[in-house]
Amino acid sequence: MKLRLGWDGGNSKIKLSNDACLDDLCNIIEEVTGIKNSAQKLFGGYPPKHISATGAEPLKALGICSGDQVTCECIPGINGPSVQALQAQVGVALSKGVSMIYTPTGEQVTVTGVHHDDPPELYYTVKMRDGREKQTTASKLQEVSSPAADSVAAGAADSEWVCAICTLCNSPLVTKCNACETVRPGAVNSSAIAGESTRPTTQVGTVSRAELRKMPDDNSCLFHALCHLLDPTKTAAELREIVAVAVKSDAIRWNIGTLGKDPWEYVLFITDPKRWGGEVELAILSEHYRCELAVTEVQSGRMDVYGQHKRYPNRVYLLFSGIHFDAVELVEHNGTTNCQVCPNKTQSADVAVAALATNLRAQGAFSDRDTLRLRCKVCNQVVCGDYEARLHSGTYNHTEFVPA
Repeated sequence: MKLRLGWDGGNSKIKLSNDACLDDLCNIIEEVTGIKNSAQKLFGGYPPKHISATGAEPLKALGICSGDQVTCECIPGINGPSVQALQAQVGVALSKGVSMIYTPTGEQVTVTGVHHDDPPELYYTVKMRDGREKQTTASKLQEVSSPAADSVAAGAADSEWVCAICTLCNSPLVTKCNACETVRPGAVNSSAIAGESTRPTTQVGTVSRAELRKMPDDNSCLFHALCHLLDPTKTAAELREIVAVAVKSDAIRWNIGTLGKDPWEYVLFITDPKRWGGEVELAILSEHYRCELAVTEVQSGRMDVYGQHKRYPNRVYLLFSGIHFDAVELVEHNGTTNCQVCPNKTQSADVAVAALATNLRAQGAFSDRDTLRLRCKVCNQVVCGDYEARLHSGTYNHTEFVPA
């Protein structure tokens, strides 16, 4: 018996034996969605009707047949602490549409989703200034009107500013460059008041420039780049297998809500050499190699560091054009070329990589996600830009696109 399962976190297809009972269905739903049996409220049939029966009741006796849709709702307060209770614990009560300050970058973001997991955990989806969405916790969000946020925004203008030292384009809400920490012109700096120099100093052994190393354009560019930087003895296929093993070994963490599809389906997806890698693979491989993976987007200059704050001994750098990953090698002042840097050199390396991204952006070496034409691999419809792709995905549940 095959059923279609829908819940607040998405949709999935599930399989049961032909003589399965309601208990069997509830157990599979708990495994897929994380919603405990006692917290499940099930609906089936058309129009959907509440399924109220004992757990031993056969599904066929309840009128549920192969191909039917079953919808599961989570009864508030039963699957763990309520959202309100978790918000009370962290001291922040947020809802969709609220504007907050994202403290890692100092930019103002909009909350687009509030999520309640089992085991109990509260996290948020926020929309960044560049239009991308990220998941974060309350500890990284501050109210726009809070004193801490006001101190960040005190010297902010209405537009982004370009650092005079490393040319990185920064948020209007930060007073120091996110890459080299050069103080924004006109901003008050405590070190300057104390008489200290605000220019970045050149230290022996620091990085002087970054060089691009092109990777094959064969849908495995991310894995080729990480092999080059972290483990030249491995192949792209072997790194894909490392990801698959990690997903299979921790089904609670790598669940359907995080992966966007069933874990078993994701394993088949990521071991297919035609499939692209992304944020999930970066997070898993950062932990596997115990190394920070810093990815800079050429179009925006934004750098995301996977494994940050975990005290890993080294950091490597990649550039992302919008549809392709390349590796970055770092040249020190003494002429030595390295793929990895230790923590005391990341500041100079960040500046060098930001300068490389700026040069590539000036050359137009990126794919603009707002105008890039994409083709849906499911229905072959062509859409223009990230917004239309998201709209198409949300309307038809089609999630795989390639450049048209």
